[in-house]
Amino acid sequence: MKKAVVVLFLILSLMVAVTASAGPSLERILKKGELVVGTSGSQPPMTAITKKGEIIGLDADISRAMAAAMGVKVKFVLKPFAELLPALEAGQVDMVLSGMTIKPKRNQKVAFVGPDYVTGKGLLAVAAKYAALREAKGLDTSDVTIAARCACGRFPFLCADSLSIPG
Repeated sequence: MKKAVVVLFLILSLMVAVTASAGPSLERILKKGELVVGTSGSQPPMTAITKKGEIIGLDADISRAMAAAMGVKVKFVLKPFAELLPALEAGQVDMVLSGMTIKPKRNQKVAFVGPDYVTGKGLLAVAAKYAALREAKGLDTSDVTIAARCACGRFPFLCADSLSIPG
């Protein structure tokens, strides 16, 4: 009997310790039974919206898996990318998962857990002759068009208004 009481006491102590260490954000999510995730829906393949309006991508899959692990539902809140961190700071969302790069300024305001995905930059070429190139100078011809997504702000030197083309 004495051993049973000790075991029960240990189990209850561990349960209290786990609950206490979960923190107010996790407790709030568990209490309401819903994980509210902010995303832009415009960062494929990380996050995108199908024609049917479903949010898909790696970030959406991670969000769904996290919600399932917590035993809660997931709710996506679509916002323009620039509004995601302010929404997190204002408590409108529980977390942001939207292909966001960890930057020192952002990290001063919110806590990043990750990175959850690490990538490099590369070229996507349709023609085999471009795919086989080993040097960038092979792209410096009038019959080659290079397109880059400028809205993310990571590479301002690629945007048309900041290009300095000699000649």
